[in-house]
Amino acid sequence: SSASGAILSFYFLIKSKNISKKLLYLLLSGFFVYISVYTGSRTAILFLIITITLLLYFIWPKSIIRNTLIVVLILTIAFNIVINVESVYNVLGVRFEGLTAEFTGEGEVDSSTLLREEYRENGMNWISESPIIGYGTDAFRTLNGDFMGKYTYSHDNFIEIAINWGIIGFLYYYGYYFWSLKKMWKNHKNNILVVSIMVMHFVYTCMHYGTVSYFEILQNLILCVSAASITNAENNKLGEQCDVQENS
Repeated sequence: SSASGAILSFYFLIKSKNISKKLLYLLLSGFFVYISVYTGSRTAILFLIITITLLLYFIWPKSIIRNTLIVVLILTIAFNIVINVESVYNVLGVRFEGLTAEFTGEGEVDSSTLLREEYRENGMNWISESPIIGYGTDAFRTLNGDFMGKYTYSHDNFIEIAINWGIIGFLYYYGYYFWSLKKMWKNHKNNILVVSIMVMHFVYTCMHYGTVSYFEILQNLILCVSAASITNAENNKLGEQCDVQENS
């Protein structure tokens, strides 16, 4: 939620022409980033970095060199803070090192990463046993509890949905995501609002690999705002077409 707040503040920072409002949104964005960092959530930090990077390239597509320099600067500052600031390293740096160790095979993988990987393996096995209709809502918690003694969700929304409602439910659920992203892509040019929501929506969907969000208010708000931005953009296009016809 804080990472999303930071991105929305960043959007209003770009959109606002008033200096005092720009300063306010800059402070708000910084506050939300601060909260995101000290939650220790790797998903939140990756969401922030990837979303801001994509926004820069989508909003200013012609400024490739400048955008690249900004991204490199952001990553350099972020890396140095995570590694060199002890309080941040203890909360976040250790977790990223554990995640890196899983992919490189060097260093010690943290317990959280190991557990998540085990949950995914269990989830894939259970999906293969009932691939069409699944087991029912929130079934992973019960299945995992009976198998491992840990009554928790899978930490992976893709697996969670497939276990809950099978392939049928998975296609139905993510079919709307695909449709809305396709619609926003169609209407994103010269529309900063649609670009911002589209990028948030896309990155948040990718982040489903590391979080379960189908029951979250924030996730459903993003879906609602996505639908509203599509309607707004299409209405604006229709209005422009009517104006052109009247003028002609």
